[in-house]
Amino acid sequence: MERILSGCFINLAMLNFGGYYVKQNRMGTFGYLMPWCLAEDESTALGIGWLPFHMQRGFQVNENTVTMASALNWGNNMAPTGDDPVKIMELMAWDATEKQQFAIGSGTPCVYRTFLITPQVATNLARAYKTKESLESALVNTARMPLLQRAWANYYANPGSTFNPETYPPERHVRKLARTEHAAETSTPFWLRWSEKASLLTVPTMQLGKTALLVTGDANRNKSMCVPGGGTATVRIILPKKWNELMAQRGYAPLASFYLQTTLSPRKPDVTPSHRRPLPFSRSFVTSQ
Repeated sequence: MERILSGCFINLAMLNFGGYYVKQNRMGTFGYLMPWCLAEDESTALGIGWLPFHMQRGFQVNENTVTMASALNWGNNMAPTGDDPVKIMELMAWDATEKQQFAIGSGTPCVYRTFLITPQVATNLARAYKTKESLESALVNTARMPLLQRAWANYYANPGSTFNPETYPPERHVRKLARTEHAAETSTPFWLRWSEKASLLTVPTMQLGKTALLVTGDANRNKSMCVPGGGTATVRIILPKKWNELMAQRGYAPLASFYLQTTLSPRKPDVTPSHRRPLPFSRSFVTSQ
């Protein structure tokens, strides 16, 4: 069943229940985007051998779930010009590196991100990356930022920082980030090959377990989009026992007629320690009778 991010409800709840009003306690400098909602194209995902997002969270293919997520920066989309899956992956890694959380330069580059991938682009990617997990691993290995670029942005564009060049010079900050953000000498990122440097000191901008990959959007468009934000929470929706009867009253076929068929199994729950890879939050939600 379709996984819906209930953006409209969240926005109305913030206004009507929370009293979150513009110029009173909703103090965004340039305003706020309306929360958004979307559904994953699970049929296409299964057809190319990828688990839909709810199955990655351990749910069965035809279990009803809803996933809630946050997005701190909507941004713009990216349109690959070819069908080379490796090149598309590189472009997605570049997109992730270009889009951070909060103010540019602050925080850490390794934030939670959601990638929205149209069916056409997902189909091309699946030729080289047989699972979403293998695509995520490739993205993590590719998405890197030059250490000097990262240090410069964090030194001069870090909200609230009080760095004094006389007591804390930029060079010292470079050394600090090299240590705390695990800088390494790596091949120059593909999008910086014009520099003609074979290698650079770089820091990672993606981390395993912080990426949601969703097949969604117009099947006739070649688009992907990186949306930085917070993590996600998935809950199960238990429908009333008389759901088929209620559907029949409105002229719909029984629920089972919409079920998807697959030989793929849900992913086992993640058991990585929470300080390294946070576990997803999951629970059941029973609808009213």
